[in-house]
Amino acid sequence: MSVYEYPPKKLPVTYADQPDYHTRHQRDIMNFYIASSRDGNNWDLSWVYANQPMIHRGPSGSFDKDMIMPASQIVTWDDRHWIYYGASNERHWCSKGRNAIGLATIPLWIV
Repeated sequence: MSVYEYPPKKLPVTYADQPDYHTRHQRDIMNFYIASSRDGNNWDLSWVYANQPMIHRGPSGSFDKDMIMPASQIVTWDDRHWIYYGASNERHWCSKGRNAIGLATIPLWIV
C-alpha cells in the first residue's frame, strides 16, 4: 500500500522553485506499507499506524529518499520474495525528480 504522508503546508508557487535532490524530506512523501485483509473490505492497517514501512526510504542523496511506490505483485523465486518498486529522489509535488526502479528482497520464511 502506498501512503501519501504529510502533504505540504504550502505548495511551491511554481516548479521553478528549487527542488532539493539531496536532503531526505519528512513531508510530502510516499511510503510503502503492508496491509492485510481476509475479506477485501476490512483491513489491518497496524503497520501504517505504527509507522513501520515494508521498504524503508533511502538516506539523503539516494534515488529512493522521498517516494517509494510498490509494484502490484510480489515475485517469489529461489527462496526469496522479490519486491520491485518505483522510487523518486524528490517529493510528491516535484515533477523534475529522478525516477528509478528498485528491488528489495526478503527471505521466504519472514512473510
